[in-house]
Amino acid sequence: MAANLNQNRHNAPQWKNMVVQSSFPKKLQDLNTLASNLWWTWNYEVKDLFKEIDSELWEETQNPILVLKEISISKLQELEKDSNFMNRYTQVLKKFNDYMDQKTDPKKARIGYFSMEYGLDDSLKIFSGGLGILAGDYLKEASDTNTNLVAVGFLYKYFETKQSKRDRKIKDILNEIKN
Repeated sequence: MAANLNQNRHNAPQWKNMVVQSSFPKKLQDLNTLASNLWWTWNYEVKDLFKEIDSELWEETQNPILVLKEISISKLQELEKDSNFMNRYTQVLKKFNDYMDQKTDPKKARIGYFSMEYGLDDSLKIFSGGLGILAGDYLKEASDTNTNLVAVGFLYKYFETKQSKRDRKIKDILNEIKN
């Protein structure tokens, strides 16, 4: 009976976790930093840089994180050798680092900003209209003015971002009735 127990243990599957991550050329490591910071949502130079990496993929996704997930290592190695691309990359990275090096005044108040939606970029489907656009503008302004602000909101699994003409017509009728 002991022999059977040993044999069963050896035949049992041995599950292990494995994480696969892309390997970036060392010179392009900071593309991940640029993609992971929402600064790209209002900086057209960063958007142009990611569009240059793969214009078709950029047009399809409009999202730098998705571009980096899908891009091949051979394409990245090719870009690493492209002096024009590397010059633009270096310039954008310098502007980003200068922007991030601005420190907030620790004596200033800390602000918590709560909104149901944030309109930061069309590719980030976390807003549906005016409230989201306004909230996104507040976040951009807070960042540009170095305001110590933390935004809290929801990340919806499914988010409807289109309003139908019928919905707008109903709103118009209701507004007329109120007036």
